[in-house]
Amino acid sequence: MKNLLLRTADFADTAFLEDLFFDVRHAEFAIAGLPSEQLKSLLAMQYAAQKQSYKWTFPTAEESIIEFDGKKIGRLLITRDGQKIHLIDIAILSKTRGKGIGSFVLNKLKSEASAISLRVFKTNFGATNLYERHGFTVIGDNGKYIEMEWKNA
Repeated sequence: MKNLLLRTADFADTAFLEDLFFDVRHAEFAIAGLPSEQLKSLLAMQYAAQKQSYKWTFPTAEESIIEFDGKKIGRLLITRDGQKIHLIDIAILSKTRGKGIGSFVLNKLKSEASAISLRVFKTNFGATNLYERHGFTVIGDNGKYIEMEWKNA
């Protein structure tokens, strides 16, 4: 895909990453019916908690910004263990979804790995469908999350 770039995230991306989190997670928190300012505060706390949790759980994670036509549109967070990749998080702005960007990123990761593992919310049907189309299979289910894996044949 032309004009698509993955680059290492840096401090200058902080505001974008928070805005991306709000965009991706807004709908699931909006159902609580909170006033706008309270919702924004809740999302900010959730973003800070996720960021800290990922930092503690995955201290060697590589965080990349996904850019398309020079604009920041998403984030990729992975860890590597030799030829194995663990996909921690991929998030793409809602207005740019459905254009093949997620598939492009997955294909790039598949070209670099012998295996890719991930965990996804069981109710995130869009993501699970995308992963299944890319050859990922379910290897575990704890009721809330599905563990999936892709192996290079």
